[in-house]
Amino acid sequence: MYWLLDPLLRVPAVADVMGKSRYQKINQYFHTNDYSEALPKTDPTYDPLFRVRPLLDFIKAKSHMHYNLGCEISIDEAMIRMPHDLICSISLLGQKKMDIQEFVKCVEFAARKHKNQRRKDTEQTPYINHPIGVAYILSEEGAITDQKVLQVALLHDTVEDTDATIEEIAMLFGQDVAGLVQEVTDDKSLPKLERKRVQIEVAATTSPRAKLVKLADKLYNLRDLMRCTPLGWSEERVQDYFEWAAKVIRGLRGTNKRLEEELDMILKKRGVYELSIQ
Repeated sequence: MYWLLDPLLRVPAVADVMGKSRYQKINQYFHTNDYSEALPKTDPTYDPLFRVRPLLDFIKAKSHMHYNLGCEISIDEAMIRMPHDLICSISLLGQKKMDIQEFVKCVEFAARKHKNQRRKDTEQTPYINHPIGVAYILSEEGAITDQKVLQVALLHDTVEDTDATIEEIAMLFGQDVAGLVQEVTDDKSLPKLERKRVQIEVAATTSPRAKLVKLADKLYNLRDLMRCTPLGWSEERVQDYFEWAAKVIRGLRGTNKRLEEELDMILKKRGVYELSIQ
């Protein structure tokens, strides 16, 4: 038996696809209709901003498969989870089974922890889009294949912004991942301005793996700020953020040429590039 998504994207449905090739099974799993039209917009579980494409694109890059992504579907947070049978099938198509399991486990953990959080953009995008986006930037733009770095990208805000703990992450994902998450986590006991000062101060001494996550995180956030002003932010606050980010990036240089080039283009547009190289 094989798990497929229920048409209303609330609970899994079971379909008998025995006899199909493994590739056909996987393709069938992802070849869905646009169910966002099937779910009434008045339904409290309907969220047109929560898109499955970023996650699928990311996993596609890691598993070397070809999904049919001709449409986007709105999904509930719980539907991020992949069935065990699918993971086993993926492992036979060239990607190590444990790699996929760990990626999916990280996404599921992060989605559960960030479940009720939203970004500060005007659309109030579900927060989980951010860590997925950071991992995607590392994989697709930074050409990073280090599994632990990609896991940390998915988990990088869980300790700082949710009730997750370093001990919990160590238990679930290992000490290496937990240590890297600790590196990219601000000390929330400090005042905000002090936390920002510390980020600038420690950037240069951060480990190379943690620097990668910080670069991708800054790139995602700065692109967001170029696209729209967060709710409640003045233009002065936006500019202050760019200036601060440039100073952090200064300490992260020499880590990934492609990501730094993308950041430089943004910093130059905002007139703060010099702060990132002084």
